[in-house]
Amino acid sequence: MEFIYPEVLAFLLLFPAGLSKGVFTNLLMESLCMSVKNMSYDVCSHVELIPGDVQNIIQPELNRLLNWQVLIETILPAFCVIFLGPWSDSHGRRPLILISVLGQFLYYFILSVQVLFNDLLPASYYLLPSIPIGLSGSYSVLVLAIVCSITDFTTTENRAAKMGTFQASCMVGSLIAQFLTAKVSKGPHGFQITFLICAVACFINLLYAIRFVPESVNLTRVSWIPYFSFSILLYYSILASLLI
Repeated sequence: MEFIYPEVLAFLLLFPAGLSKGVFTNLLMESLCMSVKNMSYDVCSHVELIPGDVQNIIQPELNRLLNWQVLIETILPAFCVIFLGPWSDSHGRRPLILISVLGQFLYYFILSVQVLFNDLLPASYYLLPSIPIGLSGSYSVLVLAIVCSITDFTTTENRAAKMGTFQASCMVGSLIAQFLTAKVSKGPHGFQITFLICAVACFINLLYAIRFVPESVNLTRVSWIPYFSFSILLYYSILASLLI
């Protein structure tokens, strides 16, 4: 079975990210604004209505939370991709694809549940969904696995074209998300609708990966399990060392 349509994974990879990026920042701003004394929901739910003095109060904390989100979602995957790339050469691309897509689905699913209680949760709690992203490898591991799979299944004649359509699909997904963000995120239930759409898109991506993404590496029954176990142990050992 050939990996015929990696463009589907590419589109559903960038679409949720583009749709939710600005909305997540607004969610943090609203939550931080509500924690300021005498601030009401009617004001905090509209970023443009937040007074300048309140903006000065919440902006440093907003930047701190966004920086922590970047650290959680990128530092560990960027470091571990060095090990997971060579590991996948002998033990498979498919596990990396499935785990990464699952992590993205969990991220948006947890966020879509959290926003139901946004009047009760502190802003820092919205960083918790980033943990599955960091543990599952985030976009860096997923893109690595997809690109490696494309390389495995293509020849020198059609490889460049397939890489091009993969990159184009990423751009299209991000572009469409930018056009839709303002429409789906407005209104009193904008956060819930946005993150729910993202969760559904990631769930479809997960189902597609399970059903249509084949393994491009010849695996042996004997060596796969111990090497996979060692790699997982190494991965979480690195995580533990970073958290201590």
